[in-house]
Amino acid sequence: TEDRDRGERSGGEDFVLEARARHRCTIIWLHSCHGAPYHIQDFLDSLSSRGCLDRSTRVVAPCAPSRESGPEWVGTSFQWFIYGDDDDGTADVALLDEDRWSQLRAQRHRLLR
Repeated sequence: TEDRDRGERSGGEDFVLEARARHRCTIIWLHSCHGAPYHIQDFLDSLSSRGCLDRSTRVVAPCAPSRESGPEWVGTSFQWFIYGDDDDGTADVALLDEDRWSQLRAQRHRLLR
């Protein structure tokens, strides 16, 4: 589905690692811009191999909406909001204008449901 006002489409899959013992806590892991939830698997494997990921921990990595990647990228990627024109810090514009703040608030609401 697509929300044309925000330029976002759903379709990515969330990543969930269930606790392997009695559940005590949950980590919510947000992937980076142009990343995807499954990218955390290597991090989790590394943490587990070092004994840093308790068996009672559940890990959830929700997927950001698929959005147009922007002028320097081709196609779409999973982004929490459309990044502003000042991504590199050189333009004299706000990184998050009202539309982008609206997208960010919508994602925050979705994740807190």
